[in-house]
Amino acid sequence: MFSEKVLNFFVTNYLKSNGKVIISLPNVANFTIRIGLLFGNFGYTESGILDKTHLYLYTLKTARKLVSEVGLSIVKEKFSSNHFGYFIKIFPFLGTLLGYNLIFVCQKKS
Repeated sequence: MFSEKVLNFFVTNYLKSNGKVIISLPNVANFTIRIGLLFGNFGYTESGILDKTHLYLYTLKTARKLVSEVGLSIVKEKFSSNHFGYFIKIFPFLGTLLGYNLIFVCQKKS
């Protein structure tokens, strides 16, 4: 996977042992994508989760796997949302359903 190779290259060659990196990935498990799939729709757009420039789409599980496979551990996990940030803050378990991006603060595994 291209994103894994690029991230691995960065971690290996540039990230200091005590350094941190912020990774933001599109959350394909967002409810708007799920509803679209329910009705047979999965079209790329000019912006958003299905932005034409996104090479890969992630669920929380696949994003965590990517981070782990390149030798990073997650220090902090967040979910971004243009409209539902308040609900995610109150009910963090809704992050994977309401979040548009999966955001990780990571550091090298010790």
